[in-house]
Amino acid sequence: MQARVISSSSSSSGGGGGGGACATTYEHGAHLTGWKASFDGDKDAVDVIFTSGSAIFKPPKAIRGGIPVCWPQFANYGPLELQHGFARNCAWKVTDEKEGSIEYTLTYDDIDDEQKAMVPGPFTLKIRHVVVDGTRMRTYMSVTNESEKELEFTTALHTYFVVGDITKTSVSGCKGLSYLDAPPHGSASSDRVLVDEDKDEKITFAGELDRIYFNTPNEVVIHDDARSLEIVVRKSIKGEEHLSELPDAVVWNPWIDKSKATGDLGDDEYKGFVCVETASVKDKIKVPARGGTWSTAHEIEVRKK
Repeated sequence: MQARVISSSSSSSGGGGGGGACATTYEHGAHLTGWKASFDGDKDAVDVIFTSGSAIFKPPKAIRGGIPVCWPQFANYGPLELQHGFARNCAWKVTDEKEGSIEYTLTYDDIDDEQKAMVPGPFTLKIRHVVVDGTRMRTYMSVTNESEKELEFTTALHTYFVVGDITKTSVSGCKGLSYLDAPPHGSASSDRVLVDEDKDEKITFAGELDRIYFNTPNEVVIHDDARSLEIVVRKSIKGEEHLSELPDAVVWNPWIDKSKATGDLGDDEYKGFVCVETASVKDKIKVPARGGTWSTAHEIEVRKK
């Protein structure tokens, strides 16, 4: 499976020189598996996106880590039996490539009969990964519904972030929000519990954590104290107000037992990543028939503390 590397030599007023900043992507799943950020004056690039050392780069298995595209369903939030839908399992086509940017496209003609039964008819799904500068990258997603019926889906950009030590990591931006809390691996019930309000200033990690937060602010921030970094996840981009915002956010770390039970994840790898995902879970996105479109994006920025 061929990797495609994108990079940008530009700098920005935000202080991010292009330097060694680059991202690695694959046609399988339109999957971004790595991004290295680079600060002005720094010799070495910083790993921002996590991919498991045990990841399987062989379709139809989804790649463990990076930015999986969950579509047309997030987890089991929808009518499909297939966890997270089929987009992350498919072979996409490269439809545009230039410095700092690559676009992948998946259409109805690219999927098999079983997958076609999961959507009302023809569609075009596009993902564009952009290395903006040394400290920022974006992923854009657009859906065109070419069928005769309305297209409904839940979705997420299921991003895995590198952290220095999960026990020295926290996430801010979710205080006061309601969320669905999943029980730990091995529990008698898999049903999520609705919590009306998160009263903590920051989410911290001392065990398995799997939460879906509703109606999140524009910025959710990962505080990586072990590396003295902050990773900002934005669901809107200045100057691109035409894009729809993904209203929810998923925060996840599998901890010990679930890591051991996951075949394509190393037993101790939970110590070095956290997932913070822009998503639409609570409310389905609805795209009108006969050419209706919907588009979104998220932006990731790395800052030194």
